[in-house]
Amino acid sequence: MTAWYASLARTVIDASRWQGQYHRNNWRRPHYLPLSTSHPDSLRKAPLHVSAGAAWKTLQALEQLQRPSSEGDWQNFTSSQRMAWKTGTSFGFRDAWSIGVDPNYTIGIWVGNADGEGRPGLVGVRAAAPLLFAIRRLLPNSNHWFTKPAGDLNVVQTCKQSGQLASDRCPDQLQTAIPLTTTRSKKCTFHQQLFLNAAGDQRIHQGCISPTEDVFPSSWFQLPPLQAHYYQPTHPEYLAPPPWREGCAPASSSHQPMQWIYPVRAERITIPKTWDGQRSAVIFALTHQRSPVAIHWHLDGEFITTTFDRHTLELQPEPGQHALLAIDAEGNRLSKSFEIVE
Repeated sequence: MTAWYASLARTVIDASRWQGQYHRNNWRRPHYLPLSTSHPDSLRKAPLHVSAGAAWKTLQALEQLQRPSSEGDWQNFTSSQRMAWKTGTSFGFRDAWSIGVDPNYTIGIWVGNADGEGRPGLVGVRAAAPLLFAIRRLLPNSNHWFTKPAGDLNVVQTCKQSGQLASDRCPDQLQTAIPLTTTRSKKCTFHQQLFLNAAGDQRIHQGCISPTEDVFPSSWFQLPPLQAHYYQPTHPEYLAPPPWREGCAPASSSHQPMQWIYPVRAERITIPKTWDGQRSAVIFALTHQRSPVAIHWHLDGEFITTTFDRHTLELQPEPGQHALLAIDAEGNRLSKSFEIVE
């Protein structure tokens, strides 16, 4: 993994050295002895794995990560070194790692027990990252950073909300430098044109309004329910689209306002046992585009309960095949078939 980060940095550094070409030795395992990178026959126009533009954008993003508390406000100290870095933690806290890279050094830190036994609190940002930055402070400092590979980047208009290429429905657009290979991406798929009533609190269309009523088009940023569930807590300005006026929703509308949080794809579920040998429960959860809204739950055709705001259900189904059905107040249905395994 440390070699991968070093290769990422070499790709950016060599972009200006070789006028946009790539050296075959850019991507390699660590070497104790220097490798020759001056032979022109080793150059190629196509990237081996990652283009210089994509590598530079990745390093720019990794530099913005929040450093450990011991490195807080590092930008305000002239002695601080810029670094692109990342951490990781294995399942069960068996080990933790942190890797950092700048134009001069790549440092990889691994923390853990030789026998793989886990330890609570053995996480990358607390166990490995402080050691990473402590080691970097012992090495010679440098004032230069990776040079932007302008030849492998293209400035385009992007949607401020979605980050995708801007469409004519995106009200807020930014000029963004993106790798040349990503210009084939789709334009924004999250801004949709809705038609609202004068108050802006109902969706309507030409077929269900009076001849004298005005229809107001609106470009609306609309995420799928599951994405909105995680997006909205940190973006309070995000609003779900208004509901359809009663009797106005098109019969052909295939929009599903509900999505599963858990289980998303699982078809076989094992219910764990508690410390005293008792079977615990399975937590089923879904999210709805509008809140609060009533959702009626049914298991194997039998009504269970109704939830109104936080749509979470704790069940202890018997081993075997089951079908869970959720119906909202407008009749939208969401079903899940699953098997409980001993």
